[in-house]
Amino acid sequence: MTDFTISEFIARAGDQGRPQASDAAFPRGRGLWGAGEACERRAMRALANFFRPLVALTLAWAGGARAESVADIARFHVQVMGGAKALAELQTVRMTGRVTAAGRRMTFVMYAARPASVRLEISGGGRVLVQGTDGTNPPWELDTAARPARARPMAAPAGRAFLADAEFDDPLVAGAARGFVIEDGGAAVRDGTRLLRLLVTRADALPFSLFVDPETFFVVRREEERAPAAGGVRQIVTRYADFAPVDRVLMPFRITVLADGKVEQETVVEKIEPNAVILPQMFAAPP
Repeated sequence: MTDFTISEFIARAGDQGRPQASDAAFPRGRGLWGAGEACERRAMRALANFFRPLVALTLAWAGGARAESVADIARFHVQVMGGAKALAELQTVRMTGRVTAAGRRMTFVMYAARPASVRLEISGGGRVLVQGTDGTNPPWELDTAARPARARPMAAPAGRAFLADAEFDDPLVAGAARGFVIEDGGAAVRDGTRLLRLLVTRADALPFSLFVDPETFFVVRREEERAPAAGGVRQIVTRYADFAPVDRVLMPFRITVLADGKVEQETVVEKIEPNAVILPQMFAAPP
């Protein structure tokens, strides 16, 4: 059994028997604002207008300083996402929704717990792919279509990326204490929008860039290079959108991944359950 990405799993599952379902069977995650690009723009404007007075007040309190340093950007980001206290009190989440890749749709359930435990289950076409990590042991995966269907360690490139993505908080939340080094990358224009670019490195991970909206201080984009098991280097862009509050913490309800400029995968979160009861053994590889 060769190593594969989630997109490859979706394609394979579709080949075995794509689920026949109408769009109505997969309602778009609506969050607070509805669906579609127009609703996304309304959401971003509404959230920006809501948080702009808070940021302005913070700037005035700081003596009229502008958010020019990495420390300023990180501090304002934490404040608009809900504040350090609310972030710390969010210990676990259970997410459900759908993921689309290669023109095929599947459902998913994801469990996450601090500091870096994740279990992801993607179902479709009569198959289930399960991937997980407890944040300490090597990440593992299980494909129910494999024979025998048993858990095995992920290959090094995929496992390293999965482990890095398992972090409960983004690098701007107590980044230095978690070993991140964040540097100012200056202003950058992406998709016609001016953003603040931050260069992120850590000893145990490949470097990447985060892009922060200077009006909302949301992290809206991530750029990095990844080396697939088949060889070569791919340019990966991750976009975060449709932010909505979950137990006083703002979270993205739509995540789009592009590889070498082409949309590879879109995840739409339909429900997030904060502080769900999740047993630690769920993140361990089954025997």
